[in-house]
Amino acid sequence: MQLKTTAFHYMLLLSALPLIKTTSTSPEKQAESLIKWKDDLSSSSWPPSLLNSWSLTNLNSLCNWTAIACTKTNTVSKIDLSNMQITGTLALFDFSLFPNLTHFNLSGNYFRGPIPSAIGNLSRLTTLDLSGNKFIEESQNQFSGPIPPSIGQLRELQYLDLSANSLNSSIPSELGLCTNLTHLSLSSNNLNGELPLSLSNLKSLVQLDLHNNRFIGQILPSLVSNWTELVSLNLQQNNFGGTISAEIGLLTQLQYLRLYSNEFSGEIPQSLGNLSKLHVLYLFDNHLTGEIPQSLGKLTQLQLLDLSNNHLTGEIPQSLGKLTQLLGLYLKHNHLIGEIPQSLGNLSGL
Repeated sequence: MQLKTTAFHYMLLLSALPLIKTTSTSPEKQAESLIKWKDDLSSSSWPPSLLNSWSLTNLNSLCNWTAIACTKTNTVSKIDLSNMQITGTLALFDFSLFPNLTHFNLSGNYFRGPIPSAIGNLSRLTTLDLSGNKFIEESQNQFSGPIPPSIGQLRELQYLDLSANSLNSSIPSELGLCTNLTHLSLSSNNLNGELPLSLSNLKSLVQLDLHNNRFIGQILPSLVSNWTELVSLNLQQNNFGGTISAEIGLLTQLQYLRLYSNEFSGEIPQSLGNLSKLHVLYLFDNHLTGEIPQSLGKLTQLQLLDLSNNHLTGEIPQSLGKLTQLLGLYLKHNHLIGEIPQSLGNLSGL
């Protein structure tokens, strides 16, 4: 009898969970929460009046506050504090009060501390930008610690930029659950380890930027072959090794391929000749061997080709003379032999 009673109470609790979960937060609660968070922020650069609208005397005008946008029901849908040179943390931001938030942008500031696991509560986010300013070193955010696995709960996320911070540890495999991602940038952090195979689920990626970290391991065929929508792939300045997978030739939408300053070895795959839309091909500062593939002559849209600082052998292929859009050709510090092909005289834009 006691078991039946316990089971009955358990069922009651389960039935109540949706009511608890869907209890709507009021604009007033959101306003009060934002003011509490604001009081923990500081900046010597912003004018005193910049966030004056975030005030207890202005609670009923939440949707007219600076950097805030709302839904039709007057709850917050967008917070954009980008490039305001704000110093602070996310410790006092109450993620649970903003279930309708779709855009959260804190880029170009001085935020520090961890990214709280509670960020997984923002299940309707489509844009999350916590990046530092990549062009002004003094304006970098300094989010630290690991990327929380709860990031995988943001299933509607399309744009994720955590670049130019101090994040460490490896990429959580849960990130592969964010299958709507089209833009993913984790560059200029202290991330390490191998890329989780779950990233192969990100079939909608258009831009993938992981440069300037400490990643290791191979770029496996099963990882690459699903990224067929990629236009830009930036993996430079890491410790990736092994051969460059021939499957990279499946990424026929690629315009920018940067794999330089890694530990790649073996031959340059002939399949790179399939990337007919490529504008930039940077493979320098690796340990590549073998001859320069004749197939590179098919890349008629190529503007920059850098294969320098490798161990390439053989002659410069005549086919490179077909790259009439080429502005820069770098082959220095290899073991090439023979004459410079006369066909390179066709490259009038060099």
